[in-house]
Amino acid sequence: MDDGGIIIYKCISGSPVFLFLRRAEGWLDMPKGHIEKGETEMQASIRETFEETGIKVESMDPDFSYIDTYTFANGNSEIKKSVMFFMSKVNPAIEVKISKEHVGYEWLGYKEALEKIEFKDEAETIRIAYDYIINKRACR
Repeated sequence: MDDGGIIIYKCISGSPVFLFLRRAEGWLDMPKGHIEKGETEMQASIRETFEETGIKVESMDPDFSYIDTYTFANGNSEIKKSVMFFMSKVNPAIEVKISKEHVGYEWLGYKEALEKIEFKDEAETIRIAYDYIINKRACR
């Protein structure tokens, strides 16, 4: 596993709203980052989420994890990465403090997220998370 991340969501009017970070390159991303030596995927995910959003994750859904595998171009070579995603429901009033790594953030509902997400693998991750939240009735 290369990276760890957390799908952060809050419930508004009975529906999940997801946190996305805006990168300087223009696309949206979820909080995630490299797993450092000696860290578990979960430890890295919690650390990276705090570094990138200022959100101190105190609890994660114990039954959800998802591995997102994707490939991207770096010069003349392709790099394959795998991200272990966990999920955490946060208080709707939580404050987000982005790092210098990002230029902004957005809270997006499911349909709006699918319209704005640029990468297929990330859209699939949100589809799986949304289905899980709805089936679990986590926003009742």
